[in-house]
Amino acid sequence: MSGDSTRDFSDVMKNFGVAIVGPGRGGSYIQFRENYSKEDIKKINWLTEVLEGDRVVMHNGQSVIQAVGEVLSKNDQVYQYSDTFGDVDGWDLNHFCYVRWRDFNIDLKHRWLSRSTAQYLYKREVINRIEKAWESASLIKPSHKLQENTPPRLQDIDIENLLISKGLRIQDAENTIVTLNRVRKLANWYYKMGDKIPSSEHEIRAFIVIPLLYSLGWSYQKISVETNSIDILLYSDNQRKNPKILIETKSLFSGSKYSIRQAQNYVQTKHKMLKGLKTVIVTDGIVYWMFNPEEMPKPYAYMNIKEFISINPAYPAVRGVLDFIENIIPNNS
Repeated sequence: MSGDSTRDFSDVMKNFGVAIVGPGRGGSYIQFRENYSKEDIKKINWLTEVLEGDRVVMHNGQSVIQAVGEVLSKNDQVYQYSDTFGDVDGWDLNHFCYVRWRDFNIDLKHRWLSRSTAQYLYKREVINRIEKAWESASLIKPSHKLQENTPPRLQDIDIENLLISKGLRIQDAENTIVTLNRVRKLANWYYKMGDKIPSSEHEIRAFIVIPLLYSLGWSYQKISVETNSIDILLYSDNQRKNPKILIETKSLFSGSKYSIRQAQNYVQTKHKMLKGLKTVIVTDGIVYWMFNPEEMPKPYAYMNIKEFISINPAYPAVRGVLDFIENIIPNNS
């Protein structure tokens, strides 16, 4: 699988030439198997069973094949682990194997593919379709390489210096960091609780997203909520006549795939109302994607407030936290 109806990891897998799976927070499955539950093991263990030369199918949903590839080994081992994939749209998918992907775009018209993270394929009709198209399918050349060293984590002083450089008083920048850290602590609590507690989109918007905006300097006079179906609009004026940032919120741990499409649809269909719009953001309260409205769905910047790192190694072509904050603070938006 390359995700589900709300997520699509296919670009990451194609860009790096890998098949990825999680959860990976427990460390290498080979070394620390005891850190994983029985449910986790069901998702991960196939990486220890496949052999070099085996074929894997990348698909999103149960009927569309995106790519098919041959498993590769490195240092005589198929299973690999890397921090590069510790944050893929908010998911820890650190376990992987290298794959030489071929580009496929087959709509089977039937739900013949499994909804599981990974499953052996026995359906003869699907295998025949793959075999028939195999030789003519073009190879996908990876565009990114795994980073051996994790990008440096940003400290509070890095954010503080950025805010000061953009015109905030030192005292205001210090207060912003205090408030920002309170929001991050709450976000981490939500993350740790997971599905043990109910948390609606409205709750995440009220308890995390809007307090985060306030901590970065946005006044409530310039924040509108649920205007013409748009979750949040940030304005450059107190009269709310000049929208600058559109924010599409979603429930915690829900993927960004659908929300990005929804935000893009607003940009296209509400262009008169959104004249002058500079930025689009999609978030579940923890993961934040930033876009230039004219370049959607290509992302501009990415931020995960659980842990600030300079650049997410899973998205090396996408700008990181400092660029995200620089483009969301009021004085720069």
